[in-house]
Amino acid sequence: MKTTLKSVLLLVFGLWCAQLHAANESYCHSIQNADKRNFCIAVAKGQESYCHSVQESDTKNMCLAMVKQQTSYCHSIGSSDSRNFCLGTLR
Repeated sequence: MKTTLKSVLLLVFGLWCAQLHAANESYCHSIQNADKRNFCIAVAKGQESYCHSVQESDTKNMCLAMVKQQTSYCHSIGSSDSRNFCLGTLR
């Protein structure tokens, strides 16, 4: 499964916005793509266990970085644009 930078960025932006507006996990369950659904649930619940169900490596690392708020996961992302996005968006 190949994830494009655009889809990762859109997913991350959507999840970031959801966090700002008290994410509602119920919306995550309607997402058809399993990786995106698990990423959404992980962020909405703040539980890294859902990140481990994400199959695509870069998306899994982005998920773990966001949920755990640890830039070390960003460094494991293969795409330099996604890696820099991850590093740039974590506080």
